[in-house]
Amino acid sequence: MASAARLRWAGLAVALMALLWATAAQAQERPAPELRFSLESSRELCTEGTFTEIRWSASGGTGPLSLQINGDPAAELDGTTKVNCGLIPRTADGEIDESQRDAVITGFLLDGRGTIRSASIRVPRAEALPAPANARFAITLSTVQI
Repeated sequence: MASAARLRWAGLAVALMALLWATAAQAQERPAPELRFSLESSRELCTEGTFTEIRWSASGGTGPLSLQINGDPAAELDGTTKVNCGLIPRTADGEIDESQRDAVITGFLLDGRGTIRSASIRVPRAEALPAPANARFAITLSTVQI
């Protein structure tokens, strides 16, 4: 009788081991979700020296995921940050370098397997207006007696 009980427990143990092995093998065969990454600007045009809000979305891959926006680490996989559009580069004679008029914002997403996804957006920059040349300010003080 004890022998029959041992055989049943041994059979149950073998069946359990086979089930665990099959589950592990199936999990290893299942591919990781595709690594996805996108960037978007809140503005279509950015005046030089002002900020634009950048939104990003990252998903998939195998953890841990590491994300950088314009070289700065980002803690969240979906988030926003403000990026300075910067000044438009000028040539030696002070003219705008048209080849670099757009601000370029770039992001990189790295997953645990070493897969990298990158995204970049170009936001056209407009020249900043010069300060008014003939502005005058005056302060007048007066006394009121009651």
